[in-house]
Amino acid sequence: MSAVINQGLIEKFDRQAEQQRQIRDEERNTIQDRVDANNKLNEILDEQEKLMLANVELQIKSAQAQYSKNDSDENAIALQEAKNEKAAIESQIEGFRSEQKVNDAVLAKEQLELELSITDAVAKLN
Repeated sequence: MSAVINQGLIEKFDRQAEQQRQIRDEERNTIQDRVDANNKLNEILDEQEKLMLANVELQIKSAQAQYSKNDSDENAIALQEAKNEKAAIESQIEGFRSEQKVNDAVLAKEQLELELSITDAVAKLN
């Protein structure tokens, strides 16, 4: 059941994250709007990670309890699968975070270049 719940969480948060990526990546938006969207994306990833890991921890505890009662191969496999699911969630979120961090750096560079361009334009006017 936990895996099904996590799949639903993935879909919910992926949609929210994609909406923020669209705002962030739209070059016609202001730099501040794009930075704000990237920051919101980070918040969404934090919430996604928190809820999904809490859910998978329940799955691990349940599998551990079953394995503790009966150390059959089937229960050992279920426990390992639950642990693997946790690792998969951590890996997926880390990949999303990497993309968010790269874009944070790109936006900071764009903002600096824009500010320098404005400074140069003002200096030429004087």
